[in-house]
Amino acid sequence: MVSNDNHDRITTTKWTQIIDLKTADPSLRNEILSTLLIKYSKPIYAFIRQKGYTHDETNDLTQDFIQDMILEKDLIQKADQAKGRFRNFLLTSLKYYLINKTKHQNAQKRSGGYDTVSLSELDGQAIIDPRKNLTPEETFQHLWATEFLHSVFSDVEKSCKNNAMEQHWLVFKTKILDPILYGNPSPVYTELCNTLGISDEAKASNMTASVKRLFRNTLKRHLSKLVENDSDIDEEFFELLDMFSKY
Repeated sequence: MVSNDNHDRITTTKWTQIIDLKTADPSLRNEILSTLLIKYSKPIYAFIRQKGYTHDETNDLTQDFIQDMILEKDLIQKADQAKGRFRNFLLTSLKYYLINKTKHQNAQKRSGGYDTVSLSELDGQAIIDPRKNLTPEETFQHLWATEFLHSVFSDVEKSCKNNAMEQHWLVFKTKILDPILYGNPSPVYTELCNTLGISDEAKASNMTASVKRLFRNTLKRHLSKLVENDSDIDEEFFELLDMFSKY
């Protein structure tokens, strides 16, 4: 079991620190790897699935890539932030891996030594919206961005609940978040007040503004983990928006 101190170090670790896994103690290194695998397994799966492989083939190839490249060949440690985004490095590595895998169909089966992530619950149709005409590359980037934003929203929700702002969160979720994520119509404040038992519209509006500020701060904190310099946060933010504009 990893200590709370280790967990805090992971959640606040910057990109360059994550890369240098060789210097971490074994328990922290395994925890970092597990966190990364959970974070990137769905985009990896979606990219391969969008290439035309069956669900079972995609599961096998995803597990093979994780085992062969990330775990056995220390792919993460070879990343260089000076050469671009880590997710783009991972995507490029995945493309080459699939090419080489196709050339060596009789390659040796993956060895043991590490429990890779469980993909049995993943289904291509549940991950990839068949109504969207996305390339495999766009699918990878969109899934990464979706997972990233869900982690931000999760932190905002936890912060609201920890600070007795549950009603604030419900107002923000109903008014702002659900319309963005699920296409739900954004209710007017009069309707929100009646539904949630809020005394007046001005109070509901102030609640929304408070959570918006919290969301911006939380998003900035999460983005800071992806870049080497804080000056690059805006660039990462607009790249994130661009991913969703293409969807």
